[in-house]
Amino acid sequence: RIEGTANTILNETVNAPSTCDVIPTATTTPITVSTTIGTRAICVLQALQQQNKLTYQTTKLSFGFLLDRINDASNAADFSQSWIVYKNNVTAQVGIGDLDLIQGDELLLTYGSWPSPPLAITVSSSTLRVGSTTTLSAAVYNEGGTLVPWTGQTTFYLGGSATTSPNGTLVWPPETSATISVWAEASGKTRSKKNAIS
Repeated sequence: RIEGTANTILNETVNAPSTCDVIPTATTTPITVSTTIGTRAICVLQALQQQNKLTYQTTKLSFGFLLDRINDASNAADFSQSWIVYKNNVTAQVGIGDLDLIQGDELLLTYGSWPSPPLAITVSSSTLRVGSTTTLSAAVYNEGGTLVPWTGQTTFYLGGSATTSPNGTLVWPPETSATISVWAEASGKTRSKKNAIS
């Protein structure tokens, strides 16, 4: 999943090879990246670029690859806004060129101010019933990858409508039984996945 400042850029399952050739910024010489298990995070980006789903740039440094840009979102010169890499909702401990991924792992690339931990939402009912209420609750992943309740100001998006809650919880009376997309945003956090409920 790739989260920009204003919207979700991409959220899909990607099959990426165990080996890929990456051409860093300011060079024309490809660098081969490979792993003996699964794939590397940079090979996921390379596969998406080859499928014309995004563009990206990276710089090769002595310690690895630095992710500079995805589409039009580039790291700020002072890194006050930059690309942050999460594996299974935990901050990656290695760079994008060294981060191994196996089937079932979730790669999250988010653009913002450090650390921008990911939000999640829980919904009290997976079925919407007109005339009854559904409670949406926000949580945030801590550095151990555990969800803890988020009680700060949160904006919940219900289809195309936004409602702000002062405490991370929203009691919502659905007006339709149609399927809608629901997600949450909060300052300093990465927006949650979009959940479809009906």
